[in-house]
Amino acid sequence: MSGLQRALVGVLVAAGLGGCGQQARSADLGAIYNNAAQNVGTARNPVIVIPGVLGSKLENPATEVPVWGSFTYGATDPDTAEGARMIALDHLRNSLENAEQFHRAIDIPASPPEGTSLHLIAGDTRPTADVYEVDHESGELRLVSSAPGDDTVTRPSALMDERVGRGYQPRLRSPIAFDSVQFLTSNHLGLTKDPLFANFVLYTLLERPQHPAGPATSEDTR
Repeated sequence: MSGLQRALVGVLVAAGLGGCGQQARSADLGAIYNNAAQNVGTARNPVIVIPGVLGSKLENPATEVPVWGSFTYGATDPDTAEGARMIALDHLRNSLENAEQFHRAIDIPASPPEGTSLHLIAGDTRPTADVYEVDHESGELRLVSSAPGDDTVTRPSALMDERVGRGYQPRLRSPIAFDSVQFLTSNHLGLTKDPLFANFVLYTLLERPQHPAGPATSEDTR
């Protein structure tokens, strides 16, 4: 090792030993940020704190069991009866809210795009579960009534028949303006395998007039 190399090593070692003897300095955060913290403006970045990050917890006041903020075992535990119930109730509430949003969305009046026709193919010859009820004491689910359908979807449901539960009305009342409706005898999975399905679809796509039918003219028969 040359003399220059030994000198450099000595300087580095001395600097390292000197650094070990000094206490680490910390920034005076109060002096730096107090002024900014006291002033709120549109240019200031928002601070979002998630409960639990700084040690806060949310507890069920009835059981004093933490439901958020533990980040350990002891929060809502699906392996316990009470924990599973709390999770199930939360899931049920979210599912019902989503269902309500969906029903509100499909109840909004709308028209199909210009040139679009709507055709329904459904089954209506098989008894299909329609209404169930739950025994609140035993939890048993019982079938109350059936309706014509395809063994999966009832005829009124396929039509979105709004006459259900109301007084007798002779004509269909539905938010969907079907251009045609075809009923088959197959079950739900067999509808698309039914020869009548293929016949109806091919006629509708390939031969059905795109305007109201009228008397044939010489031009049409050529």
